[in-house]
This record gives sequence, C-alpha cells and structure tokens, in this order.
Amino acid sequence: IACENLGTIYGYFGIYDKALENYLHELSIYESLHDSSMIIRGHQSLAGIYGLVGDFKKNLQEAIFIKKWMEASGDKQKIAMAYWELGSAYLGICKNAIKERDTSSANLNYSKTIECAIKSLYIVIELKDSADMGLFHKNLGFYYDKCNFLTDGDPITEINIIKANFDKQALENDLNALKIYSNLNDSLGILDPYTNLALFYRHRGDLL
Repeated sequence: IACENLGTIYGYFGIYDKALENYLHELSIYESLHDSSMIIRGHQSLAGIYGLVGDFKKNLQEAIFIKKWMEASGDKQKIAMAYWELGSAYLGICKNAIKERDTSSANLNYSKTIECAIKSLYIVIELKDSADMGLFHKNLGFYYDKCNFLTDGDPITEINIIKANFDKQALENDLNALKIYSNLNDSLGILDPYTNLALFYRHRGDLL
C-alpha cells in the first residue's frame, strides 16, 4: 500500500519514473504474497502510468492482461470496465497514429476502440444497470465522434485519417444517455451528454 501511495503521489506531480518504480515494486510484493486481488490492482496502476507516459504498447499489454483476469473472475461489471479500459488503450494508440499520420494504425485501433466500448455497453445492458448504461452510452457517443480525437495539427487532414463515419451513432448514444440520466433525475450525469452534443454540433460547424 505504501508503494502504491508513493506511486500515486509521484504520478500526480508528474514524476513518472519514480511512480513507475514504486508501482513495479508494489506489484512484486503482491505477487510474492500471491494476493490475487492486489495483483490486479498493481497491474491497473501500471496501466495508468504507462498511459500517462505515452508507452502505448505496455499500456495495451496491461489492459489485455486485466481484461483476461476479469473475464476469468466472472464478475460482469468488472468485465465491462475492463473492456472499457482496453478500448481506452487502443484509443491511445489511435490518437498517436493520427498525430503521426499513420492511417492504417489509426483506423485499425479506432475500430478496436469502438468494438471494446460496444462490448462494455452490451454487458451493462444485460445487467440492467441504468447508471452504467447512461455512462457507457455517453462515453460511446463521445468515441463515435471522431472529431474529439484531433491533435494540434491540421484539422481537415486529421478528420479524414479516420475513414469511418459514425455521426448517426454518436447522436443516438448521446440522446440515449440523456434519456437515461433524465429518468434517473441525475442532474450531474445529464451534463455530460449535453456537453457531447454541444461538441458534436460545434465540430460539424467548424470542420465539415
């Protein structure tokens, strides 16, 4: 726990090498104790720090490990979150590929991002978890709007790197999230799909 706390503090202040050092030490301790619940926690910490430092390959490796572990556990809610984190790992690779103008990698990893996000949504729909359904619809709506992943480069060039057009799906998921949060009287949750919609329409006015 002490190593995890130190890793978190170092990560907060951007001292990523020290954060990684403490997270790796934390994981080695848990592995020596054969503490399965804490081992997965250690891998989650590593996934987070690898994402922050831009080591997309290792971030993806950790996300795949976590997904397999959660699937073996049989806990569907944790499996849904693991798929979401895996999608986030693919998205990191996609955004980097957009920045580097690597069309093939960008499209492949964008497709995998969407695939993982859909799997997460289907699981929470099966669980009939309204709060998570709102969350995943909102997040999927954000992912479907490829304009959200532009870098500081030329926007017209970047928007054409991703070939898929999911504008219809983006709107559908944002509106579904809006409906769910409205039914739950969740005044905070409802702000996110409204923000997505505002971004969606702004992007279309500015870029398309």
